[in-house]
Amino acid sequence: MNSFDSKLTNSVIGVAGDWHGDLDWALKALDVLAKESISKIIHLGDFGILPDALGAEYIKFVSERLVRNKQELYVVPGNHEDYVQINSTPFSDDGTQLFAPNLAFLPRNFRWTWGGHKFVVLGGANSINYESLTPNVSWWREEAITLGDLYNVANDGEADVMFAHEAPSGVVPELSPSGWTYKALAYAEESSALMLQAMHSVKPALFMHGHYHKYYDKQAIFNDGLAEYSSRIVGLDMNGHDNNLALLNVETLELQVL
Repeated sequence: MNSFDSKLTNSVIGVAGDWHGDLDWALKALDVLAKESISKIIHLGDFGILPDALGAEYIKFVSERLVRNKQELYVVPGNHEDYVQINSTPFSDDGTQLFAPNLAFLPRNFRWTWGGHKFVVLGGANSINYESLTPNVSWWREEAITLGDLYNVANDGEADVMFAHEAPSGVVPELSPSGWTYKALAYAEESSALMLQAMHSVKPALFMHGHYHKYYDKQAIFNDGLAEYSSRIVGLDMNGHDNNLALLNVETLELQVL
C-alpha cells in the first residue's frame, strides 16, 4: 500500500458502517463503491474479524475482491472483533497493520493528512452484551477504549475528521437501551464517556462512527469545560440496511450517504 499521506488519485473516499462478517453484503458494498470509482475505503468497525473458518473465508474473499477492484480497505476495529488477530498483526512502514492483501487495520490514534485535512481514528467500544459472550471466543477485553488511548489522542491534539466505532456519550438519537443489567449498561457507558473526552481533545468538524446500527446526521454542540464547539456527527447503519455506505470528499468534507 502507498503511504497514507501520499496524494490521492481521487479526492472522494468511501466510508462504511458495520458489516459483521456478512460476506454477501461486503462484496456488494465493495462493488457499489467501485462503480463510484472509490479506491480507498475506511471501515468504521465490526468489520468481521472472527476466530473461525468462516471468518478466515470472509477475509479471503473480501481481500480478493479488493484486489480485483483495485481498492484498499482500512478498518477501524470495533468491539465484535478478534483482537488476538488484530494485535498480532505487524505494522507496515506507513503505520497501518496489513492483515491481508489490500486490507489493513488502523491503530488507535493513527493520524494522517488527506486533501489538506487532518484525520484521526480511535477504534474500540464496550460490548453491552459482554456478559453473555465467551472471552477470547466471542468477546475480547481489548475492545475497551483505555485511559492510555485517551491520553495519546489528547496529547496529539486537534484534527478535522475523526473516525471511530463508538460514539461520544449523549449524541445518538432515540437511544434507550432496556433489558440490560446495571453492570452491562455501566460497562457500555464507559467507552462512550471516554469517546466524549477524546472528542473534546480533537474537536473535529466531522465525526463518523458505527456501532449503534442507526443512521443519523446532526450538528451537535459540545462544551469541553472551557468553551463550546460544534461538530457534525454522522452514524452509519449496519449491513443489510440503507445508509451503510457514504462518500466523503476529503478536500471539501462534503458527504453523500448511500
